[in-house]
Amino acid sequence: MSDLFKKVHERLRDLIRSSHEGKMQKHYRWLDSLLQQVQKHVLVRIQFANDGSKSNNEVKQGLEKLQRFVLESKTMKEDLKQQAYARCTHMVLLIETHLNQKTVKRDIKCRFYANINMNLSNDNINEIRAKGKRYIQGIILEEIQKWELDSKHYQRTVSMLNAEFEKKFQS
Repeated sequence: MSDLFKKVHERLRDLIRSSHEGKMQKHYRWLDSLLQQVQKHVLVRIQFANDGSKSNNEVKQGLEKLQRFVLESKTMKEDLKQQAYARCTHMVLLIETHLNQKTVKRDIKCRFYANINMNLSNDNINEIRAKGKRYIQGIILEEIQKWELDSKHYQRTVSMLNAEFEKKFQS
């Protein structure tokens, strides 16, 4: 494998990890906003309870429940982030293993050489390198997307994290 291809491969590995982490972060922002809505709901209920008809003891119990909920939600959020990071790292390794298979490498090379008559500038080597790099990255990303469609690994990861969130949220 050439040095250029190794560099492109490493950058794609980093890009894939970042992409999956970004998707997971987006997903967790949604979960975090859900937790914040629940906290607001609890605060509103405590305020209604504090309208004078409830005893101070009941209000204190409500505040203690809210504090426990806030602490548990932070713990749950960190735990789910760690699980998501572990799953994303595992997914990158699976993708890397897939890309290192001989048949996949051969397919990528065939697709690369199929477009050997690419329109390239004759006077700027940096432009040629950049265009070649983008083309190789595009081919590899197509292969990764095909892998994801076949394996459904990302969808399973999101489903597993959703189920874990629901289980922790209901306990």
